[in-house]
Amino acid sequence: MNDCEMCQMWRERGAKYCSHCGKYLGDMTPVKKNDTGLLHLLVLLTVTIVVFVVVNNLVYCIVNFGGIADDISNLRISVYIPYGIDDLVLTRVGGSALIAVFAADLVIIGLCLAYALYSFYRGYENEKATGNPDCTEKTGLTGCSSILAVSLLLSIIYLMATAATNNTPSTDWMSDFTRFEMVFQLTRAGVIEELMYRVLWIGLPMMIIVLVVVRDKRCWQYLLGGFGMSKAAFILIVVSSVLFGLAHFNGWGWSKVPDAALGGLLFAYIYVQYGLYASILAHCANDVLTTVAYTVGAGVESMALLGFLGLGFVTIIYWFLKPNMDAVDVRKMKNFPDKLEVNLLDQWKRY
Repeated sequence: MNDCEMCQMWRERGAKYCSHCGKYLGDMTPVKKNDTGLLHLLVLLTVTIVVFVVVNNLVYCIVNFGGIADDISNLRISVYIPYGIDDLVLTRVGGSALIAVFAADLVIIGLCLAYALYSFYRGYENEKATGNPDCTEKTGLTGCSSILAVSLLLSIIYLMATAATNNTPSTDWMSDFTRFEMVFQLTRAGVIEELMYRVLWIGLPMMIIVLVVVRDKRCWQYLLGGFGMSKAAFILIVVSSVLFGLAHFNGWGWSKVPDAALGGLLFAYIYVQYGLYASILAHCANDVLTTVAYTVGAGVESMALLGFLGLGFVTIIYWFLKPNMDAVDVRKMKNFPDKLEVNLLDQWKRY
């Protein structure tokens, strides 16, 4: 496959694959040593906060698994296909099956975190060898952490605006749950909602598209994300984000819909660019931030949130200084992606 217009840029950055077309560019070559600077360190600080939040929640859930299992044993949750405000309910799960589902959720989150840390470590080793900060800045863990910080910053700004107009989203529904039930709901959301809104509404259609149009035998890999942007993917990102926003109408009210849709847009971007593991981590960290208050106190939770907000602002500045326009400029995107030339793990290491 010939170079696309973005291949050389990514080759110069030391990437193994072109983010635009997915072409393998060869092993990274040493680049001129450069000063990573304060912005680089602050961007990497978001990784520390995300890892802390996710690990804190996993430890809390494991330590209190018995209590959580007792509280959720009387709950029944839906297995559904989302299509907006309403869902197509396929079946309901409760009792021991629900407890098994929760255990599986914890395993999935743990595996996603383990792979993200491994990938980040490899990027860090490559950065030391080449002097190129992009080696760590372009990993899935760094990418999802930075985007999450921006998402939380924009969400707080939006909520402040709704509060000023007395249209704050309702949180009354939370009072219906015990603490353990709430932890269960928040923990499972990062897994189930990524499967329902990203895999079902982006990955599955992309798999069908590349099977029919591109005839790609690796089409199943699209279910797990990290395949990069195209016009087809962009359209599906918008559709899934609108549906994700509408799904938050029930319980929260209309004022939550734009906020959730924007969050869904950013989670979908993480899914497409970095992979399902990264979008699950970002979504999980976003939802379980409150459990920090249960373990180490509300003060630490507030510090983590303030850290996210400050780093979100820094990340926006960083994006202006080092823009990745090929990932957001729809006009330059291909209608459909090229055939995947790599296995799944290499697909997740596009950068």
